[in-house]
Amino acid sequence: MVGALFFFPGVFMLLQHGPLIAVQQVYRYDYLLPSGVTAISEHGAHVFGSLAIGVGVVFFSFYFYLRHVIARSTPHVVEHGREQI
Repeated sequence: MVGALFFFPGVFMLLQHGPLIAVQQVYRYDYLLPSGVTAISEHGAHVFGSLAIGVGVVFFSFYFYLRHVIARSTPHVVEHGREQI
């Protein structure tokens, strides 16, 4: 699920002690070399981790809400000129 792609890195960032260093890989002509290095402070990692966890929880809750709405027993679609199915 998409929520897990936000939630678990957010937990990792929230538990991080010290600066967080990230290397971004770009798949172009020089695909063997890293294209950029980013350093985030401990406080910044905690802020972004908290935001990522929040986004993951929103995706999880939206997923289960949609499952609940789709699985309703009485459909709410009305065909033209007929009663409710």
